[in-house]
Amino acid sequence: MTADKRQLWMWAVAAFNFAIGPLSTFVPIYILKLGGNAITVGLAFTLYNLVAIPASAFWGFLVDITGWRKPVVVISYGSASLILLGMYFAQGVYEVALLYAAIGLFAAAASTPLNLLVIEATEKRGWPSAFSLLNLLASAGVTASLLFAATYSSAYSIRGMMLYLAAFGGISTLMSQILMEEPPVPLERRSLSLREEALNSRLLFSPLFFLRLPRIRGIFRSVSKRWRAGDPGLLVYVGIFFFYIASGLFNTMISPGLYRKGLSESLVFTVIMAGYVVQTLSYQYSGKYIERNGEVNVAVKALYLRAAGYVGIALAFLASSSALILGASMICYPMAAGLAFSMFYAAANIMVFKTLGANPGSHLGAYSSLVGLATLAGAFASGFTSYYVGYNFTYALAAAFLLASATILKKVKFRSSTRSACPKVALPR
Repeated sequence: MTADKRQLWMWAVAAFNFAIGPLSTFVPIYILKLGGNAITVGLAFTLYNLVAIPASAFWGFLVDITGWRKPVVVISYGSASLILLGMYFAQGVYEVALLYAAIGLFAAAASTPLNLLVIEATEKRGWPSAFSLLNLLASAGVTASLLFAATYSSAYSIRGMMLYLAAFGGISTLMSQILMEEPPVPLERRSLSLREEALNSRLLFSPLFFLRLPRIRGIFRSVSKRWRAGDPGLLVYVGIFFFYIASGLFNTMISPGLYRKGLSESLVFTVIMAGYVVQTLSYQYSGKYIERNGEVNVAVKALYLRAAGYVGIALAFLASSSALILGASMICYPMAAGLAFSMFYAAANIMVFKTLGANPGSHLGAYSSLVGLATLAGAFASGFTSYYVGYNFTYALAAAFLLASATILKKVKFRSSTRSACPKVALPR
């Protein structure tokens, strides 16, 4: 079988990402339409993360134990598709929240087997282009789905959109069942941490990657000792921890904030889509830019730019004009979630790769725990700050955490002997 035919299964990834692409925008808007508020939205996203974090560990260990690739992907896509169909029939806020969390349980399953399939079905020299294709197709699926959502919601109820998304989920399930083949010699997940292209792609699908479950006592001991020594790995992880708190705060509340400020459902989807388009295009140039300027320098600059975007939207929310809010969001959101995010995420992945050393399992477990905890905390707090103080306060608070992250990452200095990596094409988030 030729390399092109072996990679046909990747189109299933595009179809599945089309199916789930609008969910993080659909869910908060639909909760508000059903009578919920900012607190309800925050709790729904908190529940999603509470499920997704242990699910990532569970599915990863299952892949290691069974060696399954195709069955796990089929289960992931098929189950998520049925839950999307259930979204159409959901009539209450709590039903939507529970179904969204259930999607988090199954969507987390596919990340690891997909990346392992690339390694196992492609010659080593073809890995960079294969991972680039995988990520590009995933990105194209999300972007196309947001364009569809913006167009569909301008004329019809967003509830009916779930039927079409579920259908695409079903198509992705059939494609994965027909086109995917189990490898003759399966690899362990640990192999993903040893190759820069594989690790970057895996973290970009989901930053929750547990090769080994960390112990809380061990994390605290390591943190206190390494902080006193000014260890660059610890500084990187703490800086990323603040970044994900900010992301949890802002990303949870950007869609409901825009909707509450008078933007139509279609316009909210359009703003989010603009961010994804800019992000995808920016990834094409992030690698070379980091090579010229250094990952720490790029990460800090990107954090400042992202914070400026958050503050710009927060200031626009002080106005009563929905047209002004739309204009500011169409500039600031792509700047923050597009350009700044792509630069920071690429630079951060390089820094994480440099910190792995001889114990990638322990370090990736700690990293994933910090990312999950930070996202969870941000999502939980965002509902209360938005409800009791205001959406603009939540965005400004997120900007403050980004500035704290930049202050910490400024102190990072790697030894020249530390290994380096440079991401290729990435999946937008």
